[in-house]
Amino acid sequence: MWWVIWLVILTGLVVFRFVLPEPAGADRRPGPVVYAGLVPLVLSALLRWWVLPRTAGAAQRLVLFVLGVAMAESCGLLGLFLGGEQRDTFLVLAVVGIAQWVPLFSPDGPGAGGGRAHGLRTP
Repeated sequence: MWWVIWLVILTGLVVFRFVLPEPAGADRRPGPVVYAGLVPLVLSALLRWWVLPRTAGAAQRLVLFVLGVAMAESCGLLGLFLGGEQRDTFLVLAVVGIAQWVPLFSPDGPGAGGGRAHGLRTP
């Protein structure tokens, strides 16, 4: 289930990039509002590397997983609408942000003590 969620969000972002048309009045010089897309990306990284490894329950990890992937995706979506010429840069940043949430599963199963470094195991 985790792989499906991860893959759907990643492919959806790429499809949005190539289906949505370029904005008609794309700014040549981005203002500070363009960089608002970096805020959810940083929050997603903090969730992934600081909060998720300290979470014990599988249901709580799933909620953090969905929230973190969605926040990383929002970086790309904000870049598509606010990024102007930097929309591809925000797409790449969002793909990297989503890639950090690849659901890596512990080889010794969900009941064993391993896999806590990744924070993700099969529920």
